[in-house]
Amino acid sequence: MSTLQEALCPVMNIRECLCKNVDLQKRLATCIMEDCSYSEQQSNFFLIPGIGLADRIEGVTELFQEKICYGIEQESRWPEMAKVLIILSSITYPVIVLRFVSRYFIAHRIWWDDWCIFAATV
Repeated sequence: MSTLQEALCPVMNIRECLCKNVDLQKRLATCIMEDCSYSEQQSNFFLIPGIGLADRIEGVTELFQEKICYGIEQESRWPEMAKVLIILSSITYPVIVLRFVSRYFIAHRIWWDDWCIFAATV
């Protein structure tokens, strides 16, 4: 409850505040993971009116995404994913090209394992 108070969520609009604040979701998930046992996380997550026992058993993530935050627009994480994709690609592709070049000019042949690496990269 103190995590919600620190985020200055209005009591009458906790759903809107919780579903749009990614930092709050991270802090709340960390709090739950540190302070609750696994069985408590699965069965007694929140005693939210309108959410039955069967729904509580689904788990924290499904509860947030499907029951509490259903219908609320979520912020896109595409910019963060694009950065990771660009960084990993800029490292991976040159390394694979260098491997093929070295195999061709030094060993004078490209083996099946090289083609497997190529297929996995594509």
